[in-house]
Amino acid sequence: MIPIKDKDGISRMREACSIAATVLESLKPLVRPGITTMDLEEAGRAEIARLGAKSACYGYQHGSRRYPAHTCISVNEEVVHGIPSYKRVLREGDIVSLDIVLEYNGYIGDNAFTVPVSPVNPKVMETGSATSRTRSRPSSRPMATVSSATWWATGWGS
Repeated sequence: MIPIKDKDGISRMREACSIAATVLESLKPLVRPGITTMDLEEAGRAEIARLGAKSACYGYQHGSRRYPAHTCISVNEEVVHGIPSYKRVLREGDIVSLDIVLEYNGYIGDNAFTVPVSPVNPKVMETGSATSRTRSRPSSRPMATVSSATWWATGWGS
């Protein structure tokens, strides 16, 4: 059962989400050719700490495995919740998904955004715009969660 939040709880939730959005906004301009996903992770980790929050991803345990990063960064075909790496260098045309999940004052803030590494193929940009428009429409159909598929696809579920 999900408890109903009072005005104070809702205010604290907004604050946590606002901090997550601030971290996300600080990372967007860093996305460029030549930077590694670990460079973005280090910048995200520092910004989360500077704002007095704590990553909700880091150390998250599923079975015997723990998530090793403070941010989730996926590139191109990676579904979501990608693990940053020094080996993953961004190139022109890449599409980067940044996901920030943090805890602040007892509440979770979760924000994600997809950033193109310019220049990007116009057809890819059209697909992204169509996806954004579709996601913003209300739907009466329940949607499957991607996170459960990601756990299995990345081997975390095994």
